[in-house]
Amino acid sequence: MNLPESVCMTVPASILVVDDDEMNREIMQAFLELDRYTVRMANSGQAALAACRAAVPGLLLLDVNLPDMTGYEVCRALRAEPATQTLPIVILTGYSSKEDQDAARAAGATAFVSRPFQGDALLQLIRDLLAPV
Repeated sequence: MNLPESVCMTVPASILVVDDDEMNREIMQAFLELDRYTVRMANSGQAALAACRAAVPGLLLLDVNLPDMTGYEVCRALRAEPATQTLPIVILTGYSSKEDQDAARAAGATAFVSRPFQGDALLQLIRDLLAPV
């Protein structure tokens, strides 16, 4: 049976939110779930790497300051693994300097977003990065 395109629903991709601050994780989870994304969370670099190895998410939102390693180190580690080489990684941080943006780019981040961020702009970025090619 063929359903009209308006009736067919796509399943939103999963997003892994990595931040050592529980409140930041919970805010991002609530924000993303409003847009119907499935959200998983990690509170450290090692937890993020393990989560990505267990099931590669559709997109990673990654803080820079983590208790065991930097977000840049997580990004470099993921870029070194075949399964996650093309994973969209958005650095989402309180930092905003050109040096921070350059460090994110050098580590292999797909995008860099500073806090505070515009919710609509972040959602559009996420949608664009998750759009089928």
